[in-house]
Amino acid sequence: MVSGSLHVIHADDRCWFVDCGLFQGGRRDMYTRNAQLPIQAENVAGVFLTHAHVDHSGRLPRLVKQGFNGPIYAAQATIDLCRLLLFDSAFVLHSQTDSLNKKRERRGLLPLPDLYSESDVEQTLRQMVPVKWNQTITPSAKLEVMFFCAGHILGASSIILRENNKVAPTTIAFSGDLGRKNEWVMPNPVAPENTDIIVVESTYGDREHRPYSYAKSELCNNLNSTINAGGRIIVPAFSVGRTQRMLYELNSFIEEGAIPKVPVYLDSPLSIKASELFLEYSNKESAEISGRIDSNKLNCYNVVSAEDSRRLVTKKGPHIVITASGMCEAGRILYHLKENLSDPLSRVVFCGFCAENTLGRLLIDKHESVKILGKYLPVNAAIDYFDTFSAHADRNELTAWIDKQESASTVFVVHGEEKQSFSLAEKLECECKKEIIVPFQGEKFILSGKNVSSN
Repeated sequence: MVSGSLHVIHADDRCWFVDCGLFQGGRRDMYTRNAQLPIQAENVAGVFLTHAHVDHSGRLPRLVKQGFNGPIYAAQATIDLCRLLLFDSAFVLHSQTDSLNKKRERRGLLPLPDLYSESDVEQTLRQMVPVKWNQTITPSAKLEVMFFCAGHILGASSIILRENNKVAPTTIAFSGDLGRKNEWVMPNPVAPENTDIIVVESTYGDREHRPYSYAKSELCNNLNSTINAGGRIIVPAFSVGRTQRMLYELNSFIEEGAIPKVPVYLDSPLSIKASELFLEYSNKESAEISGRIDSNKLNCYNVVSAEDSRRLVTKKGPHIVITASGMCEAGRILYHLKENLSDPLSRVVFCGFCAENTLGRLLIDKHESVKILGKYLPVNAAIDYFDTFSAHADRNELTAWIDKQESASTVFVVHGEEKQSFSLAEKLECECKKEIIVPFQGEKFILSGKNVSSN
């Protein structure tokens, strides 16, 4: 699945995590899934974090709450983003647990405790250690680790682990979430050299993204149709990355005259702060952003207070609202959808991946009705999905990243739904001379040099 990313590595007689992500989706067992960790917290020596999105970072405070007190290595931009995302995650999880406990109370069951609190987030941030790209760190005597640019979002990294043991030194490359080549302001992903084993994500392992020109044309036509009819356009977007990209695109469309000049609202305090961080990194010309971002391209009406958000929900069109969350699982997006899904003049535009069992996926899959805030609503609004604007590499870009690592003998295909993972695996089996493995949750492997065996 595309959430809950966590890899357990036993190296140099110690246990390490690569990522510690939150499970996301509408499944009833999500609380239990997020409460449990595969290793006792006190037995974990350290964590290597690829990037800040909560499907990779969101269980770190849970790990800390359970007693982990070791270092969490990450790029500085990832740490800065975690200061935003993990506090927001604590708030969302508290709200979800509160709702779950109300149902449990009606059934005569005891309440469940919060998965973690703001104080756990604060302690998590204190344990984070900044790492620069392309520089080797040695968290233990026989373990070398290097972070490389992965594109995708600010600070996103691929991570290389090398255990220098006497029997068979082993080098593993974890892709993290790979970005696109020549994509907006994110630098291109870097493929490491001299790897033995590759662990690669497969979010879009079953498809090639449509060319930008075609997607832009279709999106502009759809926006114009709704705007001319006086409708409202709702854009669910991840606060980090997709929100800034869609603001950039919409302002460019208006500037070019491709769509009429209508109000664009950013209804998410978290997204507003993330946009400010993007501009901050752009202005200091850091390696995390390739080139300057024109601040005018991120212009919009910022909606901060809950009161202003409630007024916006009932405001007549035409206008465009960008708000979190990208998968429609929590937050202000739910109120905008509740108001607009039954309206045939409205339009909902998805621009990023939505995992199985999320409200976003139900809408993308064209369900005729969905349950929002306890009430089933008919879906009369137009629903669009544009993976062209995703920050994830497609199958060809994933394959190209793997092909550059000629020395690797084995590729583990992870972080994808079953269809996407097996589709990428089939392509790799046909095109590269490597062993391809699609592991399932909880599977264990012994890695020794270029040799892989099941444990």
